[in-house]
Amino acid sequence: MPGKANTNKASGYNWRDLVLIHRADKPGLSLEISGLILRLRKSKGADYLYEVLSHPHQSISALQLGHLYNCPGKIRSLSAGQDLLEQGLSFDDSYIPDPAMDARGIREIKERLVWLNERCAELISWNDDAVLEELNTEREQLIQYLSEALYPDGRPRRLENEQVRLIIAVNKSVKRCLEQLFRQHRKLGKALMSCVHLGRYIGFYPD
Repeated sequence: MPGKANTNKASGYNWRDLVLIHRADKPGLSLEISGLILRLRKSKGADYLYEVLSHPHQSISALQLGHLYNCPGKIRSLSAGQDLLEQGLSFDDSYIPDPAMDARGIREIKERLVWLNERCAELISWNDDAVLEELNTEREQLIQYLSEALYPDGRPRRLENEQVRLIIAVNKSVKRCLEQLFRQHRKLGKALMSCVHLGRYIGFYPD
């Protein structure tokens, strides 16, 4: 399945010209840009990297990427809306935090809930049932998410060991693919390494 990264020129490459080809009839991932074609053999890491590069300027949960390998086609719901650059994530193995959600993410969800409550109150007064139903669904999902991510006293829940292992495994798989691309073409591989941010959330962020 072809894809195209809609981003601005960075690191010497115009990322708008990056074409990704990920097809069942030719397993693996092909990247084409500026006349260069790089290929990765079929692997979990290639699948993860394809999803990340296909969604520039979005962050994707490494846990959900790990589950995606067994449930393809669900990437549209995986964007977390987090700013990876502000989280200071890097390529070393110390990037896995214990909390299931950081303070910034909790604050943003609570702010969204406040807005949803106010908006729903307006829609009730306007008898706008269609939009109200949609926003109520989002509101319920966010409340459910917070109930799973936080203890009753508001402290973030800790990640289970199995979740930490999966996050580390996904990150290592992506990192191995980036290293393979670096060995094929040092300049392009280095540019991709600088733009793909690893951690609990993974994203393609051209600088």
